Amino acid sequence: MIVWDDGTKKQRVYEMWEDNFHDPVSYANFYFNEVYGKNEVLLNEEMSADENIVKGMLHLNPYTLHVKGQQAEAKYIVGVATDEEYRRQGVMRELLVKTFQELRSRGELFTYLMPADENYYLPFDFRFGMAQVEQELEYLPELRKETEKQAKDIIEKDSKDSIDAKQESVAKNKEVLLKKEEVEQESQTEECPIKEDILGDNKNKSESSFEKYTFKTELSDAELETLVAQENVIKDTLFDIFTEISVPYIRKMEKEVESDYGQVLYVFDGESYVGRAAVGAEDSYFVLSQVFCADASKRENFLEQVILYCEEKYHYNRYQLILDPSWKDITTKIGLYRNFRFMPAKRVKKIMFRLLNIEELSKFLECKIETLKETSETDCEIDNCEAYTYREDIYIEDKYLEEQSGVYHFSLKDGKVSITKTETIKTDGMQSVSIAALTDYLFGKKEESIDSCETLTEEGKMLLKNICPLSENCIMEIV
Repeated sequence: MIVWDDGTKKQRVYEMWEDNFHDPVSYANFYFNEVYGKNEVLLNEEMSADENIVKGMLHLNPYTLHVKGQQAEAKYIVGVATDEEYRRQGVMRELLVKTFQELRSRGELFTYLMPADENYYLPFDFRFGMAQVEQELEYLPELRKETEKQAKDIIEKDSKDSIDAKQESVAKNKEVLLKKEEVEQESQTEECPIKEDILGDNKNKSESSFEKYTFKTELSDAELETLVAQENVIKDTLFDIFTEISVPYIRKMEKEVESDYGQVLYVFDGESYVGRAAVGAEDSYFVLSQVFCADASKRENFLEQVILYCEEKYHYNRYQLILDPSWKDITTKIGLYRNFRFMPAKRVKKIMFRLLNIEELSKFLECKIETLKETSETDCEIDNCEAYTYREDIYIEDKYLEEQSGVYHFSLKDGKVSITKTETIKTDGMQSVSIAALTDYLFGKKEESIDSCETLTEEGKMLLKNICPLSENCIMEIV
């Protein structure tokens, strides 16, 4: 029996959480003080003579997402657990199917989760739609000392060369003046300019010394209001889907990080906001996560300054960067670079999506007009090409969400996508696609999921691949 938790089973839910996830007490306390009660929890119960026994649970944590610049409410599935005694008896299946039905009835487009094991969720048509970037690096203080020594030697040599050159010039001038009997006392040589490159490649000390930046651990709500608005605007240009940042979001993140004995650093260059990062020790690394930089051109320098700040304060030497996909071009270094030894960066699959309402999702989708131009049978000019409409009827099969199964009319025109469920009954030979294959393409950008679908016509495959995937996504929350 699937029921909604009304708070009366909080202790049992807490115990099941601890038995399955083994979080530190401080983190579990954070979750049950700050998240539980503001979310929804589904319980799978078994009736008994004395009480209802909780066999399994599933938590639905609410977030506001931006999908192609528009707000959309969605639920992040966390805390999926089955009591050991009831495993492999369909407990999780019942919880997931009820979740799909409930969220679809509310008009939600999709749900998502971070799997402990993807194989639990692949059969339920979840597919990956985001991989985060992870990179490990080691701070080498001896390398920094050597770099500083080399810089100092260069400074001293340049100073000496400059002074020698000026002294030689003075001597020559004196000789000329004496010959002309116009000897005058020469003024003392001016102090030469000093190079400020003390950390390697940077030619400006202010760009390499972490003392340039101001690091804060507390900001007022008024200050945060401005910063989160700026962050959302920037992320709208980077991602198809991302979690909206708000002051309550930041406050919850601060408490979450503190529960794991870390802190959130807010970084400023004078009065200008540079970015933020959650920092804290985990196993043998000092971890930087929830990283945001407001200026793409400063990303590399920003990361270095945060690490140097942490090194001065905590002396951890070994660091792990956990970054959203937009940082992939900043994490290409391997080996020695400046003060660090970089390990190869990895793309780690993290977030799986599950489509709940393809009809509603189509309102957020766009299509590839340039490709459609090439598929037109007529010789259309660029100016009128967008008037061409691409149409197909395709049956979508959803084994777990019967309400979503059906024949849909797809229409691609003027850069827009319309997917409308029809009353048409599926007939033998009608082209079809599974919700899993559609999810794999729309969120994972995997064209092979469409190409390998033997139940689609070539026209149907072409149409689906002309829909722009929602594959540039940023969801970095743990719970």
